[in-house]
Amino acid sequence: MEERYPGKKVLITSGARRALYLALEQYHKDHSSSLSVKIQTTSDNFYISSCVTKTIEIKNKWHRDVAEPEDVLVANHEFGYPDNRLLEENTDAEYLIEDCAFAFNSKFSNNSRCGSIGKYALMSFSKFFPVQIGGCLISGQELHNDEDAEMIRYVENVVGYYFSKIEEWTEVRKARKEYFNQVFTQLGCSPFYENYNGSVPGVYLFRLPKGVDKQKLKEFYWERGIQCSAFYGQEAFFLPLNQFTTTSHIDFFGDIFQSYRSQADE
Repeated sequence: MEERYPGKKVLITSGARRALYLALEQYHKDHSSSLSVKIQTTSDNFYISSCVTKTIEIKNKWHRDVAEPEDVLVANHEFGYPDNRLLEENTDAEYLIEDCAFAFNSKFSNNSRCGSIGKYALMSFSKFFPVQIGGCLISGQELHNDEDAEMIRYVENVVGYYFSKIEEWTEVRKARKEYFNQVFTQLGCSPFYENYNGSVPGVYLFRLPKGVDKQKLKEFYWERGIQCSAFYGQEAFFLPLNQFTTTSHIDFFGDIFQSYRSQADE
């Protein structure tokens, strides 16, 4: 991992949530009061995982308003799609935490890695590798994590075993995204993000046709054993996408969508 981020240190954790907590704790050492944390996502939609907000709320307050000079910025590379605004000159890297939970191998428009700009960056291994737990905190300093040593070794061993597969799996994910596009555009949907060549998506995020009830669609998929969700705040939805998603899976997802539309129109 440290070869991917020259000059940085990588601390293995139980997950991205623990990594975020440790990053905020480091900021606390320089502040006598609770932090003000600005959350920013690639789309600026209000949807954000409660894992992020609840971790911040342990000792701090967060908001989605215009950033103030004293804010720590948590920038979420939404579902693996990079927030290229971080490349702008006015980005204060010293007060930036990059949330790369879904963006393990994603790259900015200038081809640099997500996680390479902020003072801290967090990763979730379980969103890229076939492992149930594990993540890391990337920073410019040696940090300590007092979590179970045996668990840390397990994560290191599993992720290390699959490390040579990263680029292969990246290309598979990109290919599956394109196949998703082919299937779902024929069903009246459209990709939520366009022209994000550096992204390695962690889900298939798409805009719904007018009139589709995203909550009922979610329930329809769940009843058929498909883990998915509505992208609340937008007329959008997301379905599973990883290197183990096959074209047959995607055809099946499309058939379910078509079946839902047919029943809803009756």
